[in-house]
Amino acid sequence: MNIINKYRALKNWIKTSKYGSKYIAFKEKMLDQKLNRELVGEDRMGNKYYQYYSPWGLPTRREIEFANKKSYEMNDLAFYFWLNKREEMPPTEEQIKQYYLEEADRKMKGIEWDNKERRMMEQFYQQRFKIIQQTEVNRRLGLEEDEKDRLLRLEAENQKKTSEEQTSQPDAGKDQFEPQKWKPQAKGRRGQQNEEQ
Repeated sequence: MNIINKYRALKNWIKTSKYGSKYIAFKEKMLDQKLNRELVGEDRMGNKYYQYYSPWGLPTRREIEFANKKSYEMNDLAFYFWLNKREEMPPTEEQIKQYYLEEADRKMKGIEWDNKERRMMEQFYQQRFKIIQQTEVNRRLGLEEDEKDRLLRLEAENQKKTSEEQTSQPDAGKDQFEPQKWKPQAKGRRGQQNEEQ
């Protein structure tokens, strides 16, 4: 157990010391040469994106090395199109910054929309509660009108609106179709044959 603890302490000391970062960089460089790959970029989550090459120097596959080894979820989509071979070149730093700004803007718009929808729903439920309260009070007082009377009243209002619309448009029926005036002329071979006969 003592040896394992000493090894862990030594490993942590190497990582935290000034030579630790150089050692880690050298180790990664040697691993990249061994696997014949190139580090293309790194996102804000700490994930690293690699382009692999064949022994003849041709690009073969593109892979992601996750920073968090426990969860393999790609939450950052800055390199998504390049990783799925929809784009030939990896995104530049300016494109990545632009993507992050657009993503933050989309999040802000989504939050504003959610707040607006929440306020609308609160107003709707308040109005609904008021209507339910008013109908309950009317029912208790006996002021609620019958369903038949309500339908008759609505029908009378609709008839009144339609009559007002018809009176407001005096030339509405001026250009109507009259079948007696319409006499089509015969065209084509049959028409010519009928004229000849």
